[in-house]
Amino acid sequence: MGPSPSYRMRRALFFVLAGSAGFVVDAGVLMLGLWAGLPAWAARGPSFLLAVITTWAVNRTLTFRTGAHPSLREFGGYLAAMSLGLAANYGLYLLGLILGLPPLAALAGASIIAMGINYLGARRVLDRS
Repeated sequence: MGPSPSYRMRRALFFVLAGSAGFVVDAGVLMLGLWAGLPAWAARGPSFLLAVITTWAVNRTLTFRTGAHPSLREFGGYLAAMSLGLAANYGLYLLGLILGLPPLAALAGASIIAMGINYLGARRVLDRS
């Protein structure tokens, strides 16, 4: 039968919360990288990695409540599942930079679009319902 509508709504809300936390980390680390003199395209590497660690922790704990102990294998699967969203996010981020958007604006637009792609991937790796 599948999860109830209220469960799906709660899961979507927590996914947005996890994405928002990831965005704050992504933007903060991006700004630190820019402040340190990294080019805008290079500052996204560390910012993405820390953001994906953040979203994995929140999603596995709140959104999908896996109940399993965290593992490198699970994180690797999550990172692999996020790779399509990463490609979309980074590509759109670069496009925004090429079009002259400030780095944070490019990041925000790219992140919003990639969130839907990432939800499908996270659900596939973490959802035990």
